[in-house]
Amino acid sequence: MNEPGPTRLTLLRFLERVQLRDLDRTRRWIAEEERSEAERRRGIEEKPVPPDWLLEQGLNRGSAPVYVHVGDCWNAAKRSKGIEQEQARRAPWRTVSRRARTAGRTARCACPTRQDGA
Repeated sequence: MNEPGPTRLTLLRFLERVQLRDLDRTRRWIAEEERSEAERRRGIEEKPVPPDWLLEQGLNRGSAPVYVHVGDCWNAAKRSKGIEQEQARRAPWRTVSRRARTAGRTARCACPTRQDGA
């Protein structure tokens, strides 16, 4: 009727099993994080070099170009395609912003919202 509780040694063995299970889980998390970090680094290293210049098309298919951007511009749209510097210089005058007109001479981004122009 009055049964004795688990011994101290039994409780310590139970605690050991719990901690080993937690340690295994933590080690899996570490391994997963290391794989993720290696994948992120590999993605950065294998990222293709952006073109020197981008020509941004309008919203409609076949519409005239809207802006000329430097290849790594933060504001270049998905509708942009890589072009050579000579093509950027020959872009139609009416379709290119004031900043873009100077882009061919100063290698500055044509993006109208870029404040520093670099």
